[in-house]
Amino acid sequence: MEPFVCWVKEEPLVRVLRWDMAWEQQISLCAYDIQLDTEKKKWKTTGLVRRGKSTGPEIKGRLNAGSSDSPRATPTQGGFQKSPMEKKLEKILEVFPDSWQELCDRVDAVAIDVGLLREDQKKLKTTTDDADNTIMELKPGLRDLDCKVCSLTAKVQELESRVEDFKGRSCRNNPHMVGFL
Repeated sequence: MEPFVCWVKEEPLVRVLRWDMAWEQQISLCAYDIQLDTEKKKWKTTGLVRRGKSTGPEIKGRLNAGSSDSPRATPTQGGFQKSPMEKKLEKILEVFPDSWQELCDRVDAVAIDVGLLREDQKKLKTTTDDADNTIMELKPGLRDLDCKVCSLTAKVQELESRVEDFKGRSCRNNPHMVGFL
């Protein structure tokens, strides 16, 4: 599945989500925080990667290949070799556009961090205890939404009407569902 972009907190910070088949045939979600380097005019990683199975705890690690707490990096005589996550991230970065607007134009779906909606005292019911870590995808048909928090919060009522349809669906059976970190 091709990576897609969701809005996270403030421009131009975005999160790229990608589905993978993990251990025991469970679906795993990898989230890469990527930010636009305005000085060098190119995309860079902010260093944090979060990976968690749909039925398991989240594993956190640093993308720095030399970091001792990288969950996938393995030591070699020359230092640390790149982890599978880092290699995937490099491939994703290769296809990233050079401007934020171009990035918004190319997204296949819009997603939001449900925790952001708490600022307007509007809450979405989710199947997790911590809504701050909940990522919910809007269907591609809602692409007309702008990638701005103000525009997304204006659509809270529309989102709430879709929550019941969202809850309880298997991510495996519905490729358009992002699921939960």
